[in-house]
Amino acid sequence: MKKYIISLLLLLINISGFTQNNNIKINNMTNDVEIVVFNKSQKNWVSGIIPVNFLIKNNTKHEISLLLPYPNPMGLSFDTQSSVLEKKPQEDLMIDVRVVPTEISSGETYEIVYFLNRYFNFVSEGEFEIFYSLETMIDIEDSESSTRVYEGKFSIELQNPSSNEELKEQYSYYSNHLKSDDEKLRKEAAEALSFIDNPLCIDYIIPMLSIENLETTGIEALSRFNTSEPQQLILNMLSHREFFVVSTAIAALNSMNVQIPRTKFINMLSSENGSIVFIGLENLALTPDVDDKEYIIPLLKHYDPIIAEEAKKYHSLLNKKSTFGNK
Repeated sequence: MKKYIISLLLLLINISGFTQNNNIKINNMTNDVEIVVFNKSQKNWVSGIIPVNFLIKNNTKHEISLLLPYPNPMGLSFDTQSSVLEKKPQEDLMIDVRVVPTEISSGETYEIVYFLNRYFNFVSEGEFEIFYSLETMIDIEDSESSTRVYEGKFSIELQNPSSNEELKEQYSYYSNHLKSDDEKLRKEAAEALSFIDNPLCIDYIIPMLSIENLETTGIEALSRFNTSEPQQLILNMLSHREFFVVSTAIAALNSMNVQIPRTKFINMLSSENGSIVFIGLENLALTPDVDDKEYIIPLLKHYDPIIAEEAKKYHSLLNKKSTFGNK
């Protein structure tokens, strides 16, 4: 474990550019650890899900491990010279220290599927050349770990679907895997559905909202469609028991410029989750209203001293507003 933590820190340092990159090697032509990248779909639809397969072959006589966070490792990027494909902006990601290295036995091949919809808008037919670059830390048993860069290219061909039914069939295929017993399949299905720009996909994203550990992914995916149905679905998630789900829903609604009803924050004050109580209180205090007093008074003796202190501050502010008028 100590070795993995050290490797993780080294990868973070190398990728962030805080040290010189003399120890980073381009390894396309080496064959001890080989990576083959391709699009194996028989048909790629415009507005459809575009998978790209990574085969990682361990040709050494030892077990290897590599850092390959999912769904979007810091060291993975795609590019194109096509003027037709529109690149999507990518977030600056931090390495998750909880990432468990992927281990591959000698002679074995590990396959992982990424989805190009995170990186590009696919809106027209044609054949496109895609360039990839993957930078990762690799540990080979009994050898020093090293950071490697794998680069190459592959082609994809896009066609217009003959009907919406073909798109729905594809969306349904991935949606059905959201409840798979295989965690890897669940993650791939969620990633596949998360960056589709076609509103037809909404019905197939909705199941994520009721699947443990996929709620926030579903909220963020729905927030890309700023229409009444996704807005209401995300508003409903404000009653969730998990703080991270609630805070993600608030952030999504704010990004959609949706006015959150005050009653939603008031309801949070009775949550058993102290963090949810605090975020409800915090949001109410942004636009003080003397009518909140009856809901704030019970919090003055809250078991969490931080919440009690915030409640006292807000209660004091409301008393002043009562004195000088609620303006």
